[in-house]
Amino acid sequence: MSSTVFFQVTLFQISAIFNTSVGLVLLFVHQWLFSLLGFEITTVNSYIAITQLAGMAILTFGLGYYLVSKNIKQNIGIIKLGIISKIAVFVIFS
Repeated sequence: MSSTVFFQVTLFQISAIFNTSVGLVLLFVHQWLFSLLGFEITTVNSYIAITQLAGMAILTFGLGYYLVSKNIKQNIGIIKLGIISKIAVFVIFS
């Protein structure tokens, strides 16, 4: 394995671990995270749904990163979808 491919695989594996961790936290223990960061915690259902929806989206990115790390050339479509999604998130929140 060349150093470039090793770097790419490692990058996608680290991204998979990070996104999966953040996604799971937002899905299941977001109240703990928000209290740790000093955010106001509410029990409004729409707030909880949006937080869990974001967690599921981030978790899905983590799964995509894991799949790509297994075979980068075979999963080029997932990489393109990820690029489009990341750009869309940036545009929406900027």
